[in-house]
Amino acid sequence: MLDALRSSCCCCVSGRKKIKPLSDEYEYHFDDDDVTQLSGDFFYAPLLGAADESSGKTPERAGSSVSIQHHASMDKEQVQCVKIERVLVRDGYSREQITDPLMIRRHLRGCKGDVDKAVETLKKTLEWRKENNIDIYSQIFTSNTSESEEIRSIIRFENCTGKTYVRGYDMVGRATVWFFPAKENSPNNGTQNLMHLLYNLERAVACTRRRTLGTDDKINFVIVFDGYSASNAPTMTVTRETLSAIQNHYPERLHRAYLVNAPTMFNVLWNLAKPFIDSLTRTKISFVSGKNVIKKLSEQYDVRFLEKSVGGEDAREFDSNQYLAAPFYTAFDEMGRVNGGQALDDDMFFDSLSRHSASIRSLGSSHIVL
Repeated sequence: MLDALRSSCCCCVSGRKKIKPLSDEYEYHFDDDDVTQLSGDFFYAPLLGAADESSGKTPERAGSSVSIQHHASMDKEQVQCVKIERVLVRDGYSREQITDPLMIRRHLRGCKGDVDKAVETLKKTLEWRKENNIDIYSQIFTSNTSESEEIRSIIRFENCTGKTYVRGYDMVGRATVWFFPAKENSPNNGTQNLMHLLYNLERAVACTRRRTLGTDDKINFVIVFDGYSASNAPTMTVTRETLSAIQNHYPERLHRAYLVNAPTMFNVLWNLAKPFIDSLTRTKISFVSGKNVIKKLSEQYDVRFLEKSVGGEDAREFDSNQYLAAPFYTAFDEMGRVNGGQALDDDMFFDSLSRHSASIRSLGSSHIVL
């Protein structure tokens, strides 16, 4: 798996089928009287039911066909998502590979509405997830396979300093990934760093889906540079591979990123990295320092649940063992309720709403391997 991750972190997929332009196969007209017949049982179809509350009309399902009246139940973007799924299934991709109902929409929006490009990027992401067995990250502490053990030992080591972890939610319920670059413990090993990042990204996604009951699919970053120095700086190769993985395979996942107390020297690294960052993503990134940190964060967070490091009121120190021992769909600040034996008030809804991982159903009660 390590070799596969090294070779594919920049999203290069060989042997991919040439994509036939969708316009050659599908014609959709957005007239008021248009009714489009789509064959097959679509994964995206469940999201279409409440598209037009004023009319009270929803897609009618009969047998293996879906009858959709565009002006009553679907907007252009939804039609495009159904088209994209049809192409993926036609080209041999399983619906089980689609992590959640909004995955197609995220890629479509990330491609600025370009359907053909969205199909291409989705294929790359589905191949990347399969080649690198990304779904295993939710199982590594509940599985005893040799592959799980290999990744588990890497995650334990990478996480022990508390350099990256999921903790807390904004006021909407989006999970937050915290980064402390000064706590870097393997600056020259890009592959292991990337694996640790992917573990936390996947965990944050699972936390958001549980917390928002599947109504939101975004996450936040808080990067605290206190104590950061040149010795902690990643190489450009590591930076490029990290940005590639996030942008190419997690498009439209980021809600906000806060860079806290970034040193002047970081401006050099930022200027080098900026060309690799999408223009829309750049608008989501805020540099904050001093008294402005808590002022800015309080716009999105309840200060009672923010760490002391950013001026919040939560003084609990991060504990890596507790974090890794907890169910995958929980953040660090939920340790008390989980470890105290109390069920989360909304986890009963999580299984029915998420197809993020086939192992989620057993995570709450499985034995954790540390």
